[in-house]
Amino acid sequence: MSLRSAFAWSLTGQMMSFAATFGATVLLTRMLTAREIGIYAAGLAIVGVLQAISAFGVGNYVIREEKLTPGTLSTAFTLNGVLCVALAGIVFAAGYSDWITAGEPQVRSVLHLLSVVPLLNAFELRPATMLQREMNFRVISLVTTARAVMGALVSIVAAWYGAGALSAAYGGLTQAVVGALGFSIFGRRHIGVSVSILGWRKMIGFGFQTLAISGVSTASARAADFILGRILGFAPLGIYSRASALTNTLYQNLYGSLARVLFPRLAEDHRSGIGTSTSYLKGLDIVLALLWPLLAGLAILAGPVILILFGERWLAAAPPLTVLLLSQAICLCFAMNHELFILRDRLAQQTWLEMIRSVVGLAAFAIGCTFGLLGAALARLLDALLGVALFVPLLPRLSGAARRELFVVYLRGAVLAAAATAPALAVMIQNDWSPATSLSTIAMAIAGGIALWVVSLRIMGHPLFVEMVRLTTQLRNRISTAPST
Repeated sequence: MSLRSAFAWSLTGQMMSFAATFGATVLLTRMLTAREIGIYAAGLAIVGVLQAISAFGVGNYVIREEKLTPGTLSTAFTLNGVLCVALAGIVFAAGYSDWITAGEPQVRSVLHLLSVVPLLNAFELRPATMLQREMNFRVISLVTTARAVMGALVSIVAAWYGAGALSAAYGGLTQAVVGALGFSIFGRRHIGVSVSILGWRKMIGFGFQTLAISGVSTASARAADFILGRILGFAPLGIYSRASALTNTLYQNLYGSLARVLFPRLAEDHRSGIGTSTSYLKGLDIVLALLWPLLAGLAILAGPVILILFGERWLAAAPPLTVLLLSQAICLCFAMNHELFILRDRLAQQTWLEMIRSVVGLAAFAIGCTFGLLGAALARLLDALLGVALFVPLLPRLSGAARRELFVVYLRGAVLAAAATAPALAVMIQNDWSPATSLSTIAMAIAGGIALWVVSLRIMGHPLFVEMVRLTTQLRNRISTAPST
């Protein structure tokens, strides 16, 4: 499969999975109470912390291995199996701890259901990893889409029949079943249960490096939800989780898709000796031009967005949503820093920086929780600013771009965000920031913002505008050359 086809299938699968997950989130939020959602979020947070700690990146080791032998694959299966069984046992046992569950029986039930997921994931590793190694993203996209759709359907049906806090847990279990079956069917030639410990030390060493880079930050994020639930209770956690879930879903899907497309270009330029400054600046320019206006616009319209999507009883999530969206926008100042650390072979430095940020950020979040949901969200803003202080000064050396060039990119992104959000800001100020601002008025403000954004892109001669013109021309040519029926 060509790189372009792989990107197309990967992006299509992710967007379809996003649509299913987002739709289920909206419906479940309307069907369940804040406490029920908070109970599930608490259980998921506990599982997330344990998963992050046990995430040794075995699949990534297999994918990046130049000469993959059957023995290495068997060792990966063995090591992953041991980790999955251990994780399942710990999650199941955690359900009996009153300190962890806060004495809530439904948290115990959520943990017991989710403890089955690692056992199913153990059998998914070999076929799923080998399909990715072969760049068979068509099959991967089909399975991930089916997994997301089936999980969403089961969650919604379970909520309809009164499963309450367990609804999403049933959906998560369904996703694991569909994923294991789907990858085992389409990747059946890669299925195997042979065990081995050949080369386990090297694999463990790689795993600890992966854990140090991504596991700590992921565990910190999940631990934050657990802390909020213990300090403020399940209902406030449910409200906060709606704001954080909406923010993270947008950020991970949109920014994640862009980063996956841009990283191969950075790597190619680095290998060829051209240097990464030009491709990094162009990539950052496009990322900020797309996401800063979107995140800032949603931050301004947080009240109406919450009211439209989730309903009036969830309006308390609007202030945290505004702050979290702005925090994510600030984090984009050091977008693709991880990719640059990889290319420069400076992962050890990134590890220490991420650990500092995670520890300080988690401590700030715990303190912020004592001041309520807005205090917790403001702690995330502090975490984003700390990230700027730690990573932005390193970008010139990592990317090869001059500080002035980076400043120009930031300035262009800020101007585009200001132009795109000006109508929405004016409308919300005029309506005293009322969440009940009419949908037609908001729609006109959004349309006006998009128009100003496009005009600003054109005036700047922005790389994104050039890409938009190129894609439009290609689409027009395809339509004009298509055979008539």
